[in-house]
Amino acid sequence: MKSDVYSLGVILWEISSGRLPFPSFESVLSLAVHIFRGNREEPIEGTPFQYIQLYKQCWDNDPANRPETGFIFNTLKQINPNESLSKYHPIEASDQFFESLRKEALKFFEQGKFLKALDLFEEILKNGQLSPEDQVSVTAWDLSHNHGFKNFNELIMVLRKNTTLTSLDLGSNELGSFGGYMLSEVLCKNTTLTYLILKENNLGSKGGEALSEALCMNTTLTFLNLDSNELGSKGEKN
Repeated sequence: MKSDVYSLGVILWEISSGRLPFPSFESVLSLAVHIFRGNREEPIEGTPFQYIQLYKQCWDNDPANRPETGFIFNTLKQINPNESLSKYHPIEASDQFFESLRKEALKFFEQGKFLKALDLFEEILKNGQLSPEDQVSVTAWDLSHNHGFKNFNELIMVLRKNTTLTSLDLGSNELGSFGGYMLSEVLCKNTTLTYLILKENNLGSKGGEALSEALCMNTTLTFLNLDSNELGSKGEKN
């Protein structure tokens, strides 16, 4: 989203300056009004011109004029490594940028903003910056015991994207028969998921039947745990 691109611009400026923006503001509301009025931090002396232009684009008052995340990555890679970037070299700034993105992605994941988290992880993956821990974060999600799982709709959109996600644990979420039905709609077309845990979700016979029919069309899933779901004979027979 374009609002997230603004945040990326702030991260780029922080890397060049080594500090947080507008440190004199103690009130979040006052700072928000200050930024809303078009105020931005000044570039740091010695920062490459292309780098400055990049974060200024991210800060554009009109979200429609802000660049896509992929454009930001590509521009970072093209910055002349012989130009100075305050106390950092551009390659070091790029590393710091990716580290900041990792933290943002993990924060989004913890908040249940799964689409945003996945978008950031996929961009990091495209640029070959995934650590072994990142690889797990982007391919294997443990969302068990989420107590009703209020962000379930967003997860359904992630699965609909046919992403890099291969392992998913949704055990003990009380998804119910409707949750089973929603999963069935995306699982019949998903071609990346190979490991799925759905135990203790009270899916019932209707949810189990919908899943059973969907999984007949799924060619990639190799492990499925449906324990303790009161499926009944109809949900179990297939």
